[in-house]
Amino acid sequence: MMFILRIAKLFFIILFSLIFLIIGNYFSKVFAGYYRLNVEQVYSSDHFNFLKPHFEIVKPSSGKKFPTVIMFHACGGPYPYLDSWQKFFSDSGIASIQVDSTGPRGMNRRTAIRTVCSGFDLQGQERAGDVYSVLANLDQFSWIDNDNLFLAGWSHGAYTLMDFMTMKDDLIPSNIIDFDQNAIPKIKGKINFYPHCGILNLSQKFKWREKTPSLVFLADQDGFGLATQPSDCIELFESMNKNEKHIDYYLMENSTHVFDSEQYIRRGIVYNKEATDFAKNKIISFIKSSGSQDD
Repeated sequence: MMFILRIAKLFFIILFSLIFLIIGNYFSKVFAGYYRLNVEQVYSSDHFNFLKPHFEIVKPSSGKKFPTVIMFHACGGPYPYLDSWQKFFSDSGIASIQVDSTGPRGMNRRTAIRTVCSGFDLQGQERAGDVYSVLANLDQFSWIDNDNLFLAGWSHGAYTLMDFMTMKDDLIPSNIIDFDQNAIPKIKGKINFYPHCGILNLSQKFKWREKTPSLVFLADQDGFGLATQPSDCIELFESMNKNEKHIDYYLMENSTHVFDSEQYIRRGIVYNKEATDFAKNKIISFIKSSGSQDD
């Protein structure tokens, strides 16, 4: 009996030691990213050229300049439902650039889900460098109406945009050498779907550089672990709106994470056409109106 107890004790010691090492390694990697210790730093123009071959650009069939939405996908990489959003924008007279953050880094879907979705790799402060590099080099696209420029993010992409909004010269993307907040063009509005708003989201600690009008769609049945709890976002947005309301958020009923995807993603994610149509109507009103409206 004593022998069995000793073996059991030894087993639990080894088990908890392994768990401690795994957790310690995880958080050391995460926080190292925030202190620019494990990320390669590059010039924004070089990073733009690194990302550009993977852009998905869709423009309306006629016209010379267009309101433009710069789109950032969820942690698993680009999914087909974002192509549907690009078609919707184009049919509405709006151009879009879908930025692939995983493909250029050599991540396939499985790798991205394992490393990015877990928070182990490509945290928001690093991916904010993707946002900055694109925005700082938009003069390469003559068809963009610079007075009507919008950002849109889904899940990890939405969390990334929130981190980007905190970036100033004293808090910069972890992968960019030449960050200059004066090089960021005027963003007319920001559209977010079911972001992560909890721990490690820099908006929990730092104010946004500008109170950019923002439209956010949350899912009341979001079951993507603890990462995308809508209650975290509601609490944060209420705090951010105290002095001046600039974030309009909607808690979509009977909606899961990625409720706007008609294509199957995984078990537990269900398409909600009513919620998606509601979001589309709000977004078009938002883009056409110079700012956020809560009507």
